[in-house]
Amino acid sequence: MKILFLPWVISWIIYPLIIGAQSTTVQPRILIIPYVASGQNALEEFENNFSYRTAIIEVSNSLNNRGFKPDDIQEIIAKIKENEAISTLKGVGFDPVERIIQYSSADIIIKAEVYIHTDYSGANSVQVNLRAIDKVSSKSMYAMNFDASPHFKTDDYSYLARRCLTEKIKSTILLKDSTLHLRKCESMVEVFLVSWKPMINLSSIYLMK
Repeated sequence: MKILFLPWVISWIIYPLIIGAQSTTVQPRILIIPYVASGQNALEEFENNFSYRTAIIEVSNSLNNRGFKPDDIQEIIAKIKENEAISTLKGVGFDPVERIIQYSSADIIIKAEVYIHTDYSGANSVQVNLRAIDKVSSKSMYAMNFDASPHFKTDDYSYLARRCLTEKIKSTILLKDSTLHLRKCESMVEVFLVSWKPMINLSSIYLMK
C-alpha cells in the first residue's frame, strides 16, 4: 500500500506544476524611446526640456503599472556618457538612438511621440503617439495615436500624459491577446498593449532565443 501511495502523492503534487508551467506567460522587456517625426532631436529635447521629459517618463510609468518592466532610459544614457566620456548626446559621432538600443536588454522598442499643446488661455494639453517595434527584426508591430488630453491650466505634464493614456473609452472593448484570451479594455493604453500582443507564451520564448 505504501508503495502505491507514494507515486500517487508525487503525481498529485507535480501535476498542477506541469499545468501551471504550460500556461505560464512572460512579459517582454520594453524600452521607451523619445521620438519625433519632424526634424527635431527627440533625445536633445528629452535631456533639456523638463516638461517633455516628464511626459515621456509618465508613458514609461503607465506601462510599468500594467505589469511591464521598462528599461530606465535615463540610466542607459548616463552609462553611455560615462563610457564615452561625454556630457551630452548632442553632436556625437555615433547614432545615439542606436547606441541606447544596443545598451538596452529590451525585446520591444516603443517609440513615443509626445506633443505639448498650449491654447490661447494658457491651458496645457498632452498628446501621445506610440509605436511598438520588435528589437531583433526592426519590424513595426503596432502603432496608435492617442487623443490629446483635455486642456488644463497646469504645468503637471505627468498628469496630462496620464490623462491622455488612461482616458476611458466610450465603450468597453474585448480583444484577444496572443493566448487567445479575451481582455477587457477600458482605456486606450490597454487597447494598445493588447493589440501588439505582448503576452508571449513561455514556450515561444525558448523558440525565439
